Amino acid sequence: MHSFYGILNTHDNTSEFNFDTLRAKFPTAFGTAPVFKDASLQIMGDVRRSTMPNGSILYCCGELYSAHSAADLQKQLEQLHHRVEQVGLQTAATELNGRFLLCYLDAGRQKFQILTDHMGIQQVFYHQGQGFLLFGSEIKFLLQHPLCPKTIDWKNALRRSIPFVVLDGEKNYHAWFKDIFLLEEATKLSIDLKSGASQKHTYWNPYLGSSSAGDERRAQQVMDEYIELLEDALRIRIQDQDTAFSFLSGGLDSSILCAMAARIKPLETFSIITQTTLLEETTELCDRLAKDLHFGNTQFVVPYHRLAIDSELWKKRVWRAESPFAHTDSMTKTLLHDAIRRLHPNIPYTLTGTGSDQLNGGLARWIVEDSETREESWKNMIGKVKEAELWHHLPERIHALWGARNFLQRDFVASISGQTMEENPMHYYIKSNVHINQFVLLWDENRAAYSHRHSARYPFLDHRFLPFMYNIPERLHGELFYDKQILRVPAARYLPDYILNKPKAPANTWMYDRRLDIYKSLINPRKLDLLEEALGPLNEPHPVIDKKALVAELGRLEQEPDHKTWQYLLNVINLGLLEKLHTQDEASMSYENEIQTVMETVKEMNPATSNRLRKNLDIVPEHELLRRPIQFAEGCSLVQEHPSGKVFLNKNEVLVYEIDDENPSWKKFLFAIDNKQSTAQLMEGLGLDFEQIQDYFYLCLKEAILKIDSII
Repeated sequence: MHSFYGILNTHDNTSEFNFDTLRAKFPTAFGTAPVFKDASLQIMGDVRRSTMPNGSILYCCGELYSAHSAADLQKQLEQLHHRVEQVGLQTAATELNGRFLLCYLDAGRQKFQILTDHMGIQQVFYHQGQGFLLFGSEIKFLLQHPLCPKTIDWKNALRRSIPFVVLDGEKNYHAWFKDIFLLEEATKLSIDLKSGASQKHTYWNPYLGSSSAGDERRAQQVMDEYIELLEDALRIRIQDQDTAFSFLSGGLDSSILCAMAARIKPLETFSIITQTTLLEETTELCDRLAKDLHFGNTQFVVPYHRLAIDSELWKKRVWRAESPFAHTDSMTKTLLHDAIRRLHPNIPYTLTGTGSDQLNGGLARWIVEDSETREESWKNMIGKVKEAELWHHLPERIHALWGARNFLQRDFVASISGQTMEENPMHYYIKSNVHINQFVLLWDENRAAYSHRHSARYPFLDHRFLPFMYNIPERLHGELFYDKQILRVPAARYLPDYILNKPKAPANTWMYDRRLDIYKSLINPRKLDLLEEALGPLNEPHPVIDKKALVAELGRLEQEPDHKTWQYLLNVINLGLLEKLHTQDEASMSYENEIQTVMETVKEMNPATSNRLRKNLDIVPEHELLRRPIQFAEGCSLVQEHPSGKVFLNKNEVLVYEIDDENPSWKKFLFAIDNKQSTAQLMEGLGLDFEQIQDYFYLCLKEAILKIDSII
């Protein structure tokens, strides 16, 4: 849904393209899609058209949230066309709420204009060649044109923000490939049909003229306004169907959307069951919430740990995602959309909580750990955000500048980088994370949905949230943005406490993290098939990558595993794989069929079902966990201080916990660890019950001070 591909010819260029080849390669996107042909424009896809007697034509692809049906959308498009004739495309677009691409062919002035929605949710990729413009909803469509570049732009691709880097102020709209770009949000691209000259213009700036000076609102008033805006953003996104549809993860963001929607109309929700959701009890929470709030919930089992993560499957993931990141979310969301389509072929959309964390401070947990007080936690977070902004303006390679970073005036820093410094840290947080989101979560959600003829709708990315957040007085930021209090507090009107204050993840989830195993199986240093397919034979030079150094790093990682380094390395290899994207078609990218055979549909949870799923998903029960050898993790040990005799747990040369005499059982247990015996054997030898040490035991597992054999 919302797929499109267009070709604009300028100054008498007569470039032709056989749209039937695109239809044959990507039947889900274009199988029954019409092709519109005008004097200079050809466009195919989920597109609607309005024409005027003066020869002007307006095309729209996407969703306008004041439309109640497909017929209403056509009527609204015609009304919009009249409005464009009156006030111009930019002003008319500013007044809309939706995700959309607008194309306006002004026959009288011989101009073509293409325009994105306020937040860039309806993504538009383009390549401007000599005498023509290609544009489409996905990169793979552009690559089918013989004149479109098909090689990776390594210089810009390697500057792209990495998903696990939460704060990065670098704005980069290069779309991996040479001379292919993502059109910026709230942007109009104009082409002169006679000369081919182009220019871009931002038609909406949510930050322009923003000021909270004189704003005397209190935190509760801001929360009330926030939740009222969220209610309206959700309402307009579900008004076109008799039933609402949503993802439900058991987290705060998706749960509040479901709770709001269920008050308006019947609601069906969809969840994923994995080892982690069972361990964190979110599988049960989703089922319980659906029953308590009276809406439907269907859950789909994804045995991620049993899926054959081989090089063939990995390549399909990279090509389907059109991104070198290809993280777990991309795969599980694609599988979820596929499962939904199989169960309910005609569902038009699903709501998703994507965007909430990027705007309301929900990524704090990725930036800092909780301190003893909220005030201290907020102070630490703001310190990290300020440092991230300084990193953006003052590269660390300039050692003298970086060393003086905490003493420099803002105007001086801005003069060095040539870019404006933000008035307060949350503005930097919002802008950087909204941009990163375009190339990570939003990118993955759109492709997962498009692949199965669904739309993803994002209430938290309603464009009205940007100026609203930007204008909240800075004095309220700590009270509102740490731990998402701006959402969590008013959500109590809708949600039960077991969602609002969901327990933190259990300590043993690390046992089920298979990333290192996947990385090693993908890139075996003794085989290197995937590396050579991506970057060419090892004995042939690559223009960017030193393959010998890359192989050496693979060998080091086998001995010294590190998630982040693996991800950087895979990012390089996946970029090489992306250069083969133009040779792929829908069938060669599809991995759902082989995986769906091991997926199960669960309509209702109960103790028997939960126990069966835990067994089927290889969840190790506690009694089995205690029978496995326990040992200190690498870099961790007991340290006794002299002459005081105090005992500490040491982690990487830091004394993290003092072991006092308040719990002698725990102290005895730690001193008895010999890196051979199991927890059960140690407790039996010491005459202890597990309840006496349980809390400390799981805390040390969670903080990677102790470790247990994780073979499943």
